[in-house]
Amino acid sequence: MTQVHKIRPWSEHYACMVDMFGQAGLLGEAKQFVDQMLFKPDASILGALLSACMNCRDLEMGKEVAKKLFEVEPGNSGNYVLIANIYASHGRLEEANEVRKWMMSQELRKAKGCSLVNNWKQTCTLPMLHPWRQARAGEFCDVSGMMDEFFRQKSLLGA
Repeated sequence: MTQVHKIRPWSEHYACMVDMFGQAGLLGEAKQFVDQMLFKPDASILGALLSACMNCRDLEMGKEVAKKLFEVEPGNSGNYVLIANIYASHGRLEEANEVRKWMMSQELRKAKGCSLVNNWKQTCTLPMLHPWRQARAGEFCDVSGMMDEFFRQKSLLGA
C-alpha cells in the first residue's frame, strides 16, 4: 500500500482488514493480523476484532479481546453490549445480565440507533424509534428496493 499507492496505512485501514477477516469467518487470521501489527491495537481495531468474535461465535477470544478493549475504551457502551450479546448467543444469560447490570451501575447507556438518508442535496437523520419512521417502515423498504433496482439498471447500462 505504501510503495504502490504512496499511502501510509492508518489504524482505520487495519480495523477494516480485521473486519473483513471476521466477516469472512477467518477469526484466526484476524487475530494473527492484530498480533503481528507493529503497534499496539487501538479501540477501532479491538472493536473490529470483538465484532469478529461475535460473528464467528468465539466466546473465549471475545472475553480476551473485550478485556483489552475495556482498558483502551472504558466508556464505550457498545463494547459492553457486544460482549453481553456474545455471552447471550452462547446461552450464558447470567453473564450477559451481569454485564448489563454493571453497565447500569456505571450509567453506561447504549446509544439509540438512527438512519442517515441522503438525497444528494442534504442528509437527514431519522432515529430508529421515531414515530414517523415506525409508521412508514414499509415505505423505507420500497424506496430501498427502488434504489437497488436503479443502481442495478445503471450498472447494466454501463452508465
